[in-house]
Amino acid sequence: PFECPAPGAPPAACDLMRPVSMHLRLMRCGTAAWDRFAPHHYLSSSLHSQAICHVALACDATHDAAGWSHWHAAVGFVASLPLPRNPKLHGTPAPRGAFRESRLVVLPELQGLGLGRRLSEAVAQLFVDRGIRYVSKAAHPRVAYRDSSGLWRATPDNGALVRVAWDGKPLAKPRVCFNHEYTGGAAAAAGAE
Repeated sequence: PFECPAPGAPPAACDLMRPVSMHLRLMRCGTAAWDRFAPHHYLSSSLHSQAICHVALACDATHDAAGWSHWHAAVGFVASLPLPRNPKLHGTPAPRGAFRESRLVVLPELQGLGLGRRLSEAVAQLFVDRGIRYVSKAAHPRVAYRDSSGLWRATPDNGALVRVAWDGKPLAKPRVCFNHEYTGGAAAAAGAE
């Protein structure tokens, strides 16, 4: 049984090393939720008006995050943008459409715990479950894990040096972009057969 240390005494080392569990709930939200996360995005605080947004809410096991009226529980955010109608992705048609992950942010105090990865993959799976293809293009090096993930497939332009922004303007500093398509559950199911 856990015993509280005497007031002022440091906790026992074994108590500091216990794993922490966190309960998250993924919810669709409006673009207004971006205000909490915009200052923490590594490239831009802007958000496209057509973005489909999802937020991860932290809650404890006894409370339902849906009943919470305050955004203080919001710990992560993903925005996805529709690609042009009837897109062809890497030479293959996407008859039910495709979306691109546009923004992925986890609050700084919770970064490094794998929440961004889980949040990104949960949102991507929502689209793939509906037959909609889902891609990501990011310059942040933390998404490079997708190169060896069984849930993502590198696209032909993965690792390319990008010199021009999406709007055609030259970038002040060229950067390497990581480009992937989420295959998720479909890839896992195919591998199990």
